[in-house]
Amino acid sequence: IQLVPRYKEKSTRKIEAYASYDEKFLYIKVKPFYTENERFAKTIARDGNFEGEDAIFIIIDPLCSGKYYWFGVNLLCTKQDGNGIEGGGSSKEWDAIWDCEVKQHKNYWYAIFKIPWKAIKSLGPTLG
Repeated sequence: IQLVPRYKEKSTRKIEAYASYDEKFLYIKVKPFYTENERFAKTIARDGNFEGEDAIFIIIDPLCSGKYYWFGVNLLCTKQDGNGIEGGGSSKEWDAIWDCEVKQHKNYWYAIFKIPWKAIKSLGPTLG
C-alpha cells in the first residue's frame, strides 16, 4: 500500500489481503496498517470523492478483456463503484449491489468486500 500509489515503487505501508469465494460471492479482505493519527475520512455520500482520504479500492477484470469493475470503501464504510469505459477511463454511473464491512482498530483497519458474481458479470468460481 502507498499513500499515493506510484507504479513499480515499493509500498510505504504494510498491508495484508485475503480472498475467498463461494457459489454466489467473491470475498476480499484488505487490512492496511497505520498509526492511529494517520487515518482520515469524511465522505458519506455513495460515489463521493475520496481524494485525500483513507480508502481501499479493488479492481476486477473478470475476463482479462480490459473491461473492469472497481469497488472502493473508506473508513466510514462509504462505498464507491464503477466500471471501465471504452477508450479508457472509468465511470461512476455503474452501480452494483454489494456489501462491505469496515472495522477500525488502534494500528490498522480492515474492509471486507462481499461482491456477488453476477455484479461483475463473470461465470463465478468456474472462471479459473
